[in-house]
Parts: sequence; C-alpha cells; structure tokens
Amino acid sequence: MINMSSAAVYFVLTNPENYKVFRNERSPSKRTVLFDDGIHQRVEIMSAGHWKFLRFSGSFPVHLLVEQNSTTKKVAFRLLSQNFMQVFEGSWSVQPLNANSSIVSLEQRIRLSFMPPRPLDLLFYRIVGRVASNVLRDLQAEAENIRLGRPTLDMPKFSSLSIALQQSNEKFRRKRS
Repeated sequence: MINMSSAAVYFVLTNPENYKVFRNERSPSKRTVLFDDGIHQRVEIMSAGHWKFLRFSGSFPVHLLVEQNSTTKKVAFRLLSQNFMQVFEGSWSVQPLNANSSIVSLEQRIRLSFMPPRPLDLLFYRIVGRVASNVLRDLQAEAENIRLGRPTLDMPKFSSLSIALQQSNEKFRRKRS
C-alpha cells in the first residue's frame, strides 16, 4: 500500500522526470513519445539503471518500450535492445484503495543473457529483489514528501491528470532540445 492517490502514484510512475524520485534510475539519454491519444501513450526510453548490493554497485544500459494507460493506471514495459539481459519486461498496476491510498503491484520477468554459476546466481536474484523493494520504498518516500508539502516533482491537481502528463512531457522535451 502506498499512501498516495492512484492518480498521484500513476503520475509519479509515468512522469518524464521520475528519475529524480527513484534511486535506481538515471536521467534518460533519450525519451521519445511514439504515440499519445490522451489515454494511451507509447514511449521509447534509453537510460541507465543503477544497482547496489552490499559493497557492490554498477550501472547498466536500458532501452525500453513503455506502454501507459491512464484510464486503467497500468504501465507495461519491455526491453528493446538486449545487452546482458535477454528479457526484461513487466507491468505496474495501480488500484485505488481509498481517496488517499493505493495498492501498487509490480510484476516483472528478467532473464540474463547468460546465467552465472552458483552462488553468483543467488546474488543476481537478491539484487533484483533489492532493486524492486527500493522502487517501492522510493515511491512511499515520495508519498511522504507530498504529504509534507515538499514533493520532488511538480505535482498537479489530479482532476486533470492527462493535461498534467502532457505538460510534463512538453517540459521534458524543451529541456532536452
């Protein structure tokens, strides 16, 4: 459960500047809106993911296709360019619990291009689990920041969510130009 409305959670998950909220993301080197009808949006993103586990850390390139649906508040993603990951796909689902809380679920499927031998394979699964946990923690921390009146992102009034997302996309495009 995230102590934020489903519209606010969806806004944070789909905002072009959400790398400011999530510690495992970096600013995208490329973000192209391929399709947008006001409800459905298809976005190509090239970025870098970051992981940290105990004394180990690293970054890896990520080239994703992200499909967003503001009506169902679902976000699906899949890897476009393979590197050390053969498969990286999944989806976010945001369901309202009440006016100020949401149930957020993340389903993902990951397969490396090669599987490391034991016990290193267990380390990989721990890193994946830690990254997913950190994303949910970061989302909960952003909910607290919003409650305290110091959101990381410019939060709109959520009666006009699609307008706010379009404005965020335009702002991001202007900064990249």
